[in-house]
Amino acid sequence: MKRIDPELCARCKGYKRLCGLPNCPILQRFRAYKSAGWEEKEPEGPTPPSPIVGERGYPKVPVSLGLSPYGDPKLRDDPYMWIKMNLKLEDIARLRMEMLNPFKRFDARRPWELLKGEILWGAISEKPVDVEAEALGKPKPPSLDGLLAPLGPSVKAEKVKVTSNPKVDPLIERRASERIKAEEALRELFEWGRDPYLLIKAFSLGMFGRKKRLVPTRWAITAVDQTLSKFLKENILKFSWIDGFKVGRYSHLGNTYTVILKPGPPSVEMFEIWKRGSLWSSEKDVLIYNIEYSLPTSKAMDPSDGGFHAIKHGVLKALYEKRVSASVIVIREIDESYYMPLGVWQVREGARLAALEALSSPNLNEKELGEVVNEKYLSSSRLLRTRGLSEYIK
Repeated sequence: MKRIDPELCARCKGYKRLCGLPNCPILQRFRAYKSAGWEEKEPEGPTPPSPIVGERGYPKVPVSLGLSPYGDPKLRDDPYMWIKMNLKLEDIARLRMEMLNPFKRFDARRPWELLKGEILWGAISEKPVDVEAEALGKPKPPSLDGLLAPLGPSVKAEKVKVTSNPKVDPLIERRASERIKAEEALRELFEWGRDPYLLIKAFSLGMFGRKKRLVPTRWAITAVDQTLSKFLKENILKFSWIDGFKVGRYSHLGNTYTVILKPGPPSVEMFEIWKRGSLWSSEKDVLIYNIEYSLPTSKAMDPSDGGFHAIKHGVLKALYEKRVSASVIVIREIDESYYMPLGVWQVREGARLAALEALSSPNLNEKELGEVVNEKYLSSSRLLRTRGLSEYIK
């Protein structure tokens, strides 16, 4: 196998295929991860729900609903509960990889075909629904990448059918029936308090837009993060600046997020450090840098970095909730205990919680800031160089 530069791996995270190989060699070792051992020809069970739209074969894309073998199905697709329960990496991987994902192919240009078998409404139900399928062949092993939460075994299905009554948010159902821009629908639903994770599902399933299309889930995650971040920026620009420097931290699942807030408009800067021995860098520390300035029309230095867009969404959401404006520097450090990718949900939530911690902390002066944050990041930060520290310190 050819040697691959760790910096390329850290930028790729298993889903961009930057090395040119058909499958990520780092992730291949997880394909044998223990699953629930689904072998039934007619598998059935509840779904949280957990829909996935794939991209291979586009525009004829696979659409699956994850089936839970036992226990509370809702827990298998609930990042907020994973954090609240302080679940370990292995616990989350098990919850996800035990699910079976029976899939059928649909034309991405004809999302209404998902109405057959109630798949569409079942996939965005606010409560778990029962599903039955007719499997064709044996399940394929679990899969992982840097964007999605771990996926259990998948199996091609002749039929996938929801057999219980879904509970669908009436406002989402109403917006799905309208021919309005997808961005407009997402912004309105978010402003009315709809959960971003539900909006990702609905957007991926082609429920919004003038020309409705199925959107592969990997693409939908980043698209929704970008759309909602733009909405958040527009609103945060109207808020008053914080009155000093603040720092907050949050650690989970081998990731430590340090958020520095400074008075200013909502620009977001990221330092992402994959420590030697971590998932994407076995040989050396690797630094990934990205930045996006405060105008809603600003673009990230690397627009393809889904993890950065998740960080941006998370920290801007924290500012929006507190009705304040700040420029944000996020330092994400990943150690060897994050040996399996769990998806960008943990990036989004880790950054958000670190930002909320910062907002509740006292102001720091220049000396105190240098004592709690590594000087190399302070001196390298473009946002901190835009004005001197002393100009902001009360």
